[in-house]
Amino acid sequence: MTPARRATWFSAILLTALCLGPALAHLLALPNKLRFSREAYFTAQQVYRGWAWLGVPIFAAIVVTLVLAIIERKRAARSLGALAAFACLVAAQAVFWIFTFPANRATRDWTVVPSNWMQLRLRWEYSHALGAFLTLAALVVLGVAFALYGIALLAYGGVRELEPRGGRAEGRPIVPVLFAAAGGLLGLGTSLLIVLS
Repeated sequence: MTPARRATWFSAILLTALCLGPALAHLLALPNKLRFSREAYFTAQQVYRGWAWLGVPIFAAIVVTLVLAIIERKRAARSLGALAAFACLVAAQAVFWIFTFPANRATRDWTVVPSNWMQLRLRWEYSHALGAFLTLAALVVLGVAFALYGIALLAYGGVRELEPRGGRAEGRPIVPVLFAAAGGLLGLGTSLLIVLS
């Protein structure tokens, strides 16, 4: 693996992990925050002032995972792992902009109490929970794709680059594992949202 590809993998995994930190913070706070009174909830929401800057590593993670998928396009498992991570990160952003952001706007970043504030709270909390599962899925598929590459190197007894042979890319049997891992996390997240809503 070239130093540039190694650096791209490192950047993709690191940036996705940085995105997962705040997402998990939202997910872990959800059960407690749903029990808060209106006043306590609106006070707690002020903790997130300045979190808009987290858009920088999120945008960077999306770009780097797409670049990684392009760089690895001749290696099916790694390319599809990066592409699956990219899709999960984009889906997490779609959830944010479709569900979370409108709740922020309706409450003027949780400084104004509309009559449907409880419904907006549920939408805000559950959309962040789904975003956390999508971001976790992105990190898992990246980690699995990279780890399986290392396992393949050990199996072939060398540290040389594994290239496609005979027009068939190495690692194809691994592709279902990547999608199963991402699908399982998405299913778990969706089930949680359905049960809690």
